[in-house]
Amino acid sequence: MTAQDVTFRAAAPNDTSRVLAFARQTFEETFGAANDPEDMRQYLAAAFTQAQQTADISANDCRVIIAEKQGVLVAYATVKDRACPLPIDAPHAVQLERFYVDPAHQGSGLAQRLMRQVLTRAGDMGATHLWLGVWEHNARGIRFYENQHFDDIGSVPFTLGTAAQTDRVMARKLNR
Repeated sequence: MTAQDVTFRAAAPNDTSRVLAFARQTFEETFGAANDPEDMRQYLAAAFTQAQQTADISANDCRVIIAEKQGVLVAYATVKDRACPLPIDAPHAVQLERFYVDPAHQGSGLAQRLMRQVLTRAGDMGATHLWLGVWEHNARGIRFYENQHFDDIGSVPFTLGTAAQTDRVMARKLNR
């Protein structure tokens, strides 16, 4: 697959179940081996629900972007109009809450194309900055975001099931 074989669009209400299944699967594939299985089960059950995914797809202050190849979901991102938990000198910052590419398609340029979609949607929401939280042990993710001009601005606690963890908070201006 090449990144050019992929189309991007806003998720629609009839996409809810497949986006939810993809979200759960990619999160577990990405972080499951490095976490306690019970903590992972608890987190997935709480954070990836049908109700939450339906709300995200329908909300005016949220954009769920999906990437498809011949109708098959290969990546997605969620951008929410949510303030940064750390001080940031920005008139309007929005959160990149989720950003996942199917492992089979990593390294194809798809993540870079999805990020361009995210930046466009964030700008359409009136944002001047985009921020995100990334697990401090996700070296690949941190490297990707650094390459996308995100700066590390601090850390916040994150709980996965019962496990206390730390997320690095990264932010960037949209006009870079």
